[in-house]
Amino acid sequence: MNMIQNIKKRTLLTFVMPLALLICGPADAKGKTSAAKEAVNETAQSIEQTLDLRNQVIRKGNLHAGSVTFSEGSALLSDEAQEKLREVYNSAMAAGKIDDIQVSVWSDSNLPNSSKIELSKNEKELATRRGNEIKKFLEETVKTPSVQTFSMAEHANWIARLFNTDSAELKSSLARRSDKTSEAKFYFLRDGGPSTAMIVIESNKRN
Repeated sequence: MNMIQNIKKRTLLTFVMPLALLICGPADAKGKTSAAKEAVNETAQSIEQTLDLRNQVIRKGNLHAGSVTFSEGSALLSDEAQEKLREVYNSAMAAGKIDDIQVSVWSDSNLPNSSKIELSKNEKELATRRGNEIKKFLEETVKTPSVQTFSMAEHANWIARLFNTDSAELKSSLARRSDKTSEAKFYFLRDGGPSTAMIVIESNKRN
């Protein structure tokens, strides 16, 4: 078991052990002690599984998606972010031929709902830099096909414009797009927030 796993386990036991003892009562007998330990192990495993699920690549049909997080004010891709980008790409590659790679990128703030209210120049530039870093990493380091990025700091971005539309309007707008973006892809792309980026890769089975 590596250091990170040890730390995670110790942290989980710190929170879970008092709960187990509360349920099982004082450990004044071997039976109660054993029951407490079993409760600790089962609860810890359940929590670890939940944490692992949050970090998995999300798959829906031929779409593979994941999110990465940036430090406030930074466009630097952490080792963890780079690993997540690789995981999403490898998942899509294993499923078939890569058709499309799209990335939606946020600054450190949400874009105001009103098209009349803009984010600051610094926020817009931050989102652009983050998108460029992801594009550069994927295309030059991972060697992926061309990557399309969308800044979620500007209303000019079509995803941002449709962000709060109702289902009927969304379907109509997507149907008019030449790239035939699916609802599922749209919902993945908008499923981020401040200081994050969403990567969505579409792949189809090889003939």
